[in-house]
Amino acid sequence: MKICTKCGAYNSDDRKFCVDCSEKLGNVLSASEERQMRDNLNKRMDEMYNRNEPLYVSKFDKAIGAVSIAGILCSIVLLIIGKITQRSFELLWAGIIIFLLACVEAFMPKVTWAVRKLRLRFSVSNARIAEPSRFYMYCRKAAVVFMAVMGIVILATNLRDFKHPPIRRYISDIAATESVEAGSSTRDYINANPDKWEKILNEGDYTIGIFVSELEKADSTGLDEWLMMEAVTEISGINDMFYTNKDDFLLVYSTYGW
Repeated sequence: MKICTKCGAYNSDDRKFCVDCSEKLGNVLSASEERQMRDNLNKRMDEMYNRNEPLYVSKFDKAIGAVSIAGILCSIVLLIIGKITQRSFELLWAGIIIFLLACVEAFMPKVTWAVRKLRLRFSVSNARIAEPSRFYMYCRKAAVVFMAVMGIVILATNLRDFKHPPIRRYISDIAATESVEAGSSTRDYINANPDKWEKILNEGDYTIGIFVSELEKADSTGLDEWLMMEAVTEISGINDMFYTNKDDFLLVYSTYGW
């Protein structure tokens, strides 16, 4: 096979001039060159055919899917860091789920359409041969973008909080102070760790949010819980609260602070 350098037409090996533009032809393509040319031609034909498919996975879909995968990986890394440093990354699991949904919709639109057709079988006839409308396609792309953006917002919010010190770990460090005798008041532990206590207080509302969440999950009221309750009351400025355990504290604090 010969290819015209002027118009790009394909010519047989025995032709000396192009069948389309009469330009003089060069040498015959080698077997490897001809095979590569045919592969490229088949690939372009497949792409042209797929673009006519209503659920064709476009480059835009692949880009959104790639961003979502990156978001999932970053979120998992943050969760691991949070576990190690006792940080609390709020709604990060929700962000991972949203990213996963965006990946499925971006990379496997035919699967999600098949699921929707199952639902359509209960309301319309011949749902098996139903094809997605142009409005559905626009909504699908809008949904993919929306989910990816929502996941990015959640991830960015948690990354913003990444700069905060691991205040939950500070509480554990303060409670483990060996220089304080057993049975001492929480204030004795605090006074033995003024730097860490000051870092906790400086975080303000961030500290309150973390500690209230920790208190809600706690099974009992130990020294860690008493320290967290004292930090919350000191930051909130409502030191006249009276409570005997973490459950009483949450009940009273809901009246004062929420």
